Amino acid sequence: MFYIGPRNNTQTVDIKAGKIETVEEALELPFGPSDKYIHPSFQKVENDVHSCYTKISRETRVATEFNQFFHTCGDLMELFPLAFGSSSQHYRSMTVDYKKVEHWVSTSRMGFISGSDGKLTKWKTDFTIEYKSPKDAEKGDKKPESGEWSLRVYALDDGLGEFDQSVLAETDKLYKLLLEKFGDGKDYPCSN
Repeated sequence: MFYIGPRNNTQTVDIKAGKIETVEEALELPFGPSDKYIHPSFQKVENDVHSCYTKISRETRVATEFNQFFHTCGDLMELFPLAFGSSSQHYRSMTVDYKKVEHWVSTSRMGFISGSDGKLTKWKTDFTIEYKSPKDAEKGDKKPESGEWSLRVYALDDGLGEFDQSVLAETDKLYKLLLEKFGDGKDYPCSN
């Protein structure tokens, strides 16, 4: 649930798989949303770069009503009908166990970087911070539970073409500089 930022008073339900070997394998995962939720949804396959490893991941994110809770797997099947496979009837009445409801504050910026050949590459950066309670998220005066900074670089031609290698090299340099300056020493430099 998001309390401040561009996604204020929104909620998403995500389905994600990481550590996938190939993009083709990621595209074959049955993560598409139902027809009812196709328009308030977002799907992506990404090469997810972290300080000491990279992985291919597939995610679908569906926007739902704020403070909407899902009580059974059948409720979740309304969002992602193919994800439960052929045994979906077996899971339909199983209750959803909420281990943790997360409360987030998010801000993002987008722009374009000019590559060595003058072509423009779209980029987006997000700061996403988790708080213990809605009140803490709204006020922002308590220590966060966790946070993440991400920098997304898109392929040329609206994300459908090749990546501009000069832009990837520049953003990789920036990423390493930021890790050196602001990293906590646990994840970077890498131990392996």
